[in-house]
Amino acid sequence: MLVICLGEPPVEFEWVRCNTKDEIVSRKTYTPKSFYEELIGENLEDNYVMIMNDPCREYGKVYEIAYDRHVYDGHNWLYINLPIERIKEMAIASIKDNVAMYFSCDVGKFLDIKKGVNDVANLDYDSLMGVDFGMDKKQRVQTYASGSTHAMTLIAVDICPETGKPVKWMVENSWGPASGHKGCLIMTDEWFNEYMFRLVVEKKYVPADVMEMLNQTPVQLPAWDPMFSPEEQSSIKTETVNGTETVNTKGYKRFRSCRDGRKKLYIRHNPFSIQDLWLCSHRDSFDGEPKHSSRQIW
Repeated sequence: MLVICLGEPPVEFEWVRCNTKDEIVSRKTYTPKSFYEELIGENLEDNYVMIMNDPCREYGKVYEIAYDRHVYDGHNWLYINLPIERIKEMAIASIKDNVAMYFSCDVGKFLDIKKGVNDVANLDYDSLMGVDFGMDKKQRVQTYASGSTHAMTLIAVDICPETGKPVKWMVENSWGPASGHKGCLIMTDEWFNEYMFRLVVEKKYVPADVMEMLNQTPVQLPAWDPMFSPEEQSSIKTETVNGTETVNTKGYKRFRSCRDGRKKLYIRHNPFSIQDLWLCSHRDSFDGEPKHSSRQIW
């Protein structure tokens, strides 16, 4: 089916490198395998560990998600569940060694996309709605109000010189250079605590006691576990009630975050008007950039 839709994979291809002036500096023909061996050459199969901060599960345990894999005959996703502070230790070690990491989070929460800032102070839902939104991270995951929705590359951290603790983090996104802060997002450490979920790190940055956890028999989790549910519902059904087009919310029970910071409601409730789906919000300012990055650490 892939060949019918996309065509046959190339046996070989020409790789052209250019400088900043778009002048060709090298040209070479590769096969997919020779390209991997020359330009990557790393053991991508056994050199990485997936770390999660899943407050719904016991820490210090290994979990496996049934049927969650990249290819049909591959292996299921396997992760070690750890407290957030232990994950930060590995992330900082990797960044200081100039190695970026796969990173995923609930990116739309409290996001100011124009400034490229994730900060829990960006939006004041409590004052706006007159309700205390007091759920913690565990409760948000259990009620499908939050989860790991988007993957990016973790590249930088700003560390307070007095305390040695992280203040904010930077990730490189895939939405283009015009999105966020030159294609990147800056996340306060408080936001990181609440909405960061997954990190993939090289084994050399993983402490020995954490590596030892991989000897456990993994706890099997179903594919519909709240942490790994889809980011968006597949469809929204509408119906007309008293002359007004409304949303039939049967089966919907979560928030979806939108890139402009607004929240689209999918909840179990009586039908409500489409006009009421969007919540307006207030944004505060955020100044400063990370001082330490995987490109220039000190």
